[in-house]
Amino acid sequence: LPSVADLQEIASEHKLGLSDGDLLELREAGTDMLQAFHCLNVLEEPTLRWGGQRDLGRKPTVSENLFGAWHWKTDLVASDDQRTSDLLLGCSVALKDNVCVAGIAMNNGSKMMEGFVPSQALPC
Repeated sequence: LPSVADLQEIASEHKLGLSDGDLLELREAGTDMLQAFHCLNVLEEPTLRWGGQRDLGRKPTVSENLFGAWHWKTDLVASDDQRTSDLLLGCSVALKDNVCVAGIAMNNGSKMMEGFVPSQALPC
């Protein structure tokens, strides 16, 4: 973490006009944030198993996607032992293309991410 003197130099370089009190508060806030991030190091990496069926899907056709709002179309069916509720059974749902679903293409609204297929799903 930079010292208050380092922060003064940076603030001066960028003409931020911060007082010594402001810089001290900024440094304290940075210390608190770093401590919070260090807590992440002890957390166990979440993993999800998928025992259901899934096809790799495809880009939707123009007639299916009149407004260009979809990135990918697929079917996901949970296995009986993974199903915790039948609330959405048989319903069509949409996921934003920034949600990781293992094996399903996503692009997060960016050409740079196009073609990316995550190997794991992120927990919801």
